[in-house]
Amino acid sequence: MKKYSIITCIYNNKSLVQSVLEKIYKYTSDDFEHIIVYNHPVDSSLDLIRDLTRGKDNVIILDKGYNLGCTDGLDLGFSAASGKYILKVDDDVLVPFNTNWLQIMGSIMDSMPKLAFLSPNSNVIQGGKIETMNLDLPLYKGGLNLYLSGIISWTCLMMRKDLYREFGPLKGTVVTVSGNVRNPRLYGGEEQYYCIKARQAGLPFGYLTDLWAIHLDNENRDIEYVLWKYCYGYLGVTHLPYDEFKNNKSELDKCFSYWLKENNQWYSNKAQEYFKK
Repeated sequence: MKKYSIITCIYNNKSLVQSVLEKIYKYTSDDFEHIIVYNHPVDSSLDLIRDLTRGKDNVIILDKGYNLGCTDGLDLGFSAASGKYILKVDDDVLVPFNTNWLQIMGSIMDSMPKLAFLSPNSNVIQGGKIETMNLDLPLYKGGLNLYLSGIISWTCLMMRKDLYREFGPLKGTVVTVSGNVRNPRLYGGEEQYYCIKARQAGLPFGYLTDLWAIHLDNENRDIEYVLWKYCYGYLGVTHLPYDEFKNNKSELDKCFSYWLKENNQWYSNKAQEYFKK
């Protein structure tokens, strides 16, 4: 049995997936299993995944034959994990360029049994700091920011398998401050669900300030793909497959109009550029 189980739900395009998988295998020790949940991305990267994982007996590919979405995909991967610690590593995140990154996070979780979740630093960290600890460990000398409120990025995050069992699977449900609500979206919600569960249990969570993972942001993607994933997965305002969506002007017009209303400068700027054409 491996100590660590890394879960990656695959839905992004091939170039991102290749970068993510190559960095996992380059910078991660052998004491892990990698569970890949294949969510049938639009450019069909299964052959690429098989090529990149050929000969690796620690890789498990789970394929239900359709896109489960992020929440159900994570539930599937988490339930199949055998490790003491499970890690959600998204398909648009490069793990820290440090061959000891997994051992660093695991050793800190070992030494802090009340710590619910631990993440490297990244360009998408969120949350509200309650304490900064300065750690002086054989493999890591740097800060640990702890939180009891808000959320932190779940793009690359470690939690205990026992805690997952205690908190329960997502099952398509998001816990909000107003209670449990059924979430029909394919993406999003796991941060709120688990961080609120941790807060209710009085367990802190945090990230390492001096160990960095890289989130490959929207600038690295085709704009139509970012728009489609957002409106298909998060909002549910389009139901077309991507290859049809990107060539359908009425759908593009409708979805870019949603970006004009968003409180996100990058979204609104891209929408304005689109409507000026």
